[in-house]
Amino acid sequence: YKGGACYLSVALDMDAIESLQLDVNADSVRRAILNAPKLKLKEKHVLSNRYDKVKVNPINTSREGMFYNIQQLKSALPKITVSGIPTVTRAVISDKGNGGPYNLVVEGTDLAAVMATTGVDGP
Repeated sequence: YKGGACYLSVALDMDAIESLQLDVNADSVRRAILNAPKLKLKEKHVLSNRYDKVKVNPINTSREGMFYNIQQLKSALPKITVSGIPTVTRAVISDKGNGGPYNLVVEGTDLAAVMATTGVDGP
């Protein structure tokens, strides 16, 4: 909350992102939020002023509408896929320990997208 305005601030844990070797930053999070079809946010509503923070403003600026819009954003933002294949819910990479190839076990759908990922070799 700031001087008559209300917004959600999304802070990125850059240490965790770097240790997981993910290609995620504030701009990629901003694009993912803008591309979420159910939110219907425009570029003026989602701002990234820093490399590790995204600010999301509500669409409705009336006093009552702003509260409900912020609540809707709070529940919708954690469900947005920022990186990866949206239909994959879990992936596990296992090593047999013999120095050979790794095994990839994927839970979800869209096998074609998984097989098209760089570094994945199928039978």
